[in-house]
Amino acid sequence: MKFRVFTMKLSSLLKPKKSRGPQKRRSALPASQMEVRRLEGNDVQFLFAFNHSDHAVDAKIAIRLPWTVREARSLNNQQKVAFRQSEEGLVLAAPLPAGGIWVVRFDRR
Repeated sequence: MKFRVFTMKLSSLLKPKKSRGPQKRRSALPASQMEVRRLEGNDVQFLFAFNHSDHAVDAKIAIRLPWTVREARSLNNQQKVAFRQSEEGLVLAAPLPAGGIWVVRFDRR
């Protein structure tokens, strides 16, 4: 299986939510503090979202895939990831703790 690696821009961040616990959540970070990368194959893609800041965020990420997604699954906890299609592309969201990493696998339909 061959993969291509590339960097993509973070589409946006969600509206701030009420803080849970002592960590503050931010609705926007400088672009240098959020990083999103994808590993791309024929029937599968992996998304890696990195929060380089010292603040938790609620990240909303929109990506365009060349095919229809059958399933999105977080590799952090093996749970299915809810997503929706919009004019931005495939949109998904998750809280990212300070210094956190989120890995999602997309399977082709």
